[in-house]
Amino acid sequence: MISLKKIMTSVVLAAALAVPTGCGAGASAPGSAAVTQKGDLEKFTYSNIDLFDTKIDVIGYAKSREEFDGAMKVLEDEYRRLHKLCDFYRTYPGVNNIMTINENAGKEPVAVDKDIIDLLEKSREYYEGGHKKTNLAMGAVLIQWHDFRERYIGSNSASGSNTEETEIPKMEDLKAAVALTDPDDVVIDREKSTVFLKKPGMRLDVGAFAKGYATELVAQKLKSMGLEQAMISAGGNIKIVGAPELKDKKDWAVGIQNPDVRVENAEPIIDLLYLKSGSVVSSGDYERFYLYNGEIMHHIIDPDTLMPGRNFRQVTVVTEDSGKADFFSTALFLMTYEEGLKVAGDEGLEVLWVFPDGSMKNTPGLDKFMKSKGAQPAKA
Repeated sequence: MISLKKIMTSVVLAAALAVPTGCGAGASAPGSAAVTQKGDLEKFTYSNIDLFDTKIDVIGYAKSREEFDGAMKVLEDEYRRLHKLCDFYRTYPGVNNIMTINENAGKEPVAVDKDIIDLLEKSREYYEGGHKKTNLAMGAVLIQWHDFRERYIGSNSASGSNTEETEIPKMEDLKAAVALTDPDDVVIDREKSTVFLKKPGMRLDVGAFAKGYATELVAQKLKSMGLEQAMISAGGNIKIVGAPELKDKKDWAVGIQNPDVRVENAEPIIDLLYLKSGSVVSSGDYERFYLYNGEIMHHIIDPDTLMPGRNFRQVTVVTEDSGKADFFSTALFLMTYEEGLKVAGDEGLEVLWVFPDGSMKNTPGLDKFMKSKGAQPAKA
């Protein structure tokens, strides 16, 4: 099972823009019933749970169902293509992907699609700007945690207690794997379009970036086709293609999920953001996890401790590019607040931090989007 994003459901559509319930695109699975809006545009929704092994929802405004369904067919094809390229657990006939690179570690360079080269180079660029907390070469460590997590997910009761005895990776095994995580041992040759991992046993893990990277590419493709008023929720990774230009709506409302979502009677969201463009991505400790001695063993692993990060319950990043938001939501989760605040300023990010005690802090620039700080939806 591929896990291309750490906590993909951590940002949810607000109740006013409920997660779309429409079917897939195409003649056999059209968008939802249309609602006429200003400028003769109609509202359609789309939903598919088989892309990037997650749930993809879209709300969009188009001139006709045919136009919208045509765009959704492109969306499906692009997500499926990029899913195969970015998969680091499976290979596919006729496709050299991240798993193919991993299988050839220490053997030979692998010729890959330009999109993989772009993804890895951009990830390396962000790594340098992100205090080196999110390393694409960490796969040899992360695969150990992945295997234990897959074994024990489902062992947690609704009350948050263990229903079976669990284990965690041995520290000596994790430390031994660190020798296989040097990003300088990842050789990218753009001219030849090849990638080579120098040491046998090395593994790339692009889970902190690939979903957002793919979502950004898909969004730009949809925009180039003329679909300019839409919001994509890729398992919670929100990308706004363009602001609605409607008689009663000029922006989108995006809800930030409550990290205590599993607590009985907890409110589903902790705030609303009103946005006309950009991306919203959260990382948190409350989705892909299991309990060990009553403690949450989630999937965001600190490269310094080789254990799950404990600084925050959740970090939400708002910025224009979905890949960048995806990457830095993980990186900032693993930094201290002070470190993250500096990186946010350097990278032009707006950020909301939720601390273990439930308190919250945010960058000043986020205030103008947050309902809790007085932000209001824009009117036509």
